[in-house]
Amino acid sequence: STQAGGGGGGLGATPAYGSQSAALGFASNAQAPTVAAIAPATVNAGDLLICHVMTRDDTFVTTCGTPSGFTAFPGNPYGTLTSTTYIPRVFLFWKIADGTEDGATINVTTSLHSTSATARGTFVSYYRFTAADGFNQTTPIEAIAVAEENSTNTAGNNLTCPTVVCGGNNRLAVVAAAVNNNAGSTGDLSPTGETGGNWAQVGAEFESATGGNATLSMHAATMSSGGTISGGAVVYGGAGGWFVNVGFALVPADTAGA
Repeated sequence: STQAGGGGGGLGATPAYGSQSAALGFASNAQAPTVAAIAPATVNAGDLLICHVMTRDDTFVTTCGTPSGFTAFPGNPYGTLTSTTYIPRVFLFWKIADGTEDGATINVTTSLHSTSATARGTFVSYYRFTAADGFNQTTPIEAIAVAEENSTNTAGNNLTCPTVVCGGNNRLAVVAAAVNNNAGSTGDLSPTGETGGNWAQVGAEFESATGGNATLSMHAATMSSGGTISGGAVVYGGAGGWFVNVGFALVPADTAGA
């Protein structure tokens, strides 16, 4: 597996990864924090922006407002753990870009309540995806699936990927991975052991060793002929813990032959 990159090809080409940016915020008191996250430096009209948010709180099940101009993924929030130590939740949002988002500040506001420096945190990462002829304007996301671990991860630092069943040809399967620990290492965290496709990390992981430790990463697999990608695990350098991995597929505008 290698890091993904590049842009869309000819008509009906499978979507590709463009660029990524990330930001981190904490609650300084009981008020809901707003994280002023920055969009990727280059965003073109018709690109698909994905906002990946993870929160961890030691008291409340956190909510997250939809960033301006974005649409929430069906099923938000992802994650079911409720413990006395931390309550993690993952949120995903999408937007068809209009071309004005280059390096723009896109605020994310959550209901984070914790005042514990070791338990709290709102972690945000934005990803830009490209497609030669754009994305489906109403349903650019399909085949959502979740894999999570709600206690000490018995697999150590192997974070299982969900199975993504593509609804047609020219899809890009994606896994948005979140874990409650910093990776402890940099470099390629691409999943290994998958079948039906090849997961590749898109951009650098967003890693924080401050306050509530966390790592966010995203991985994609080109599925030109549709089909199913299953198995595999994100391998990172930190200790085991809870994780929430959300899988889905991106749908281009031209789905002829799907």
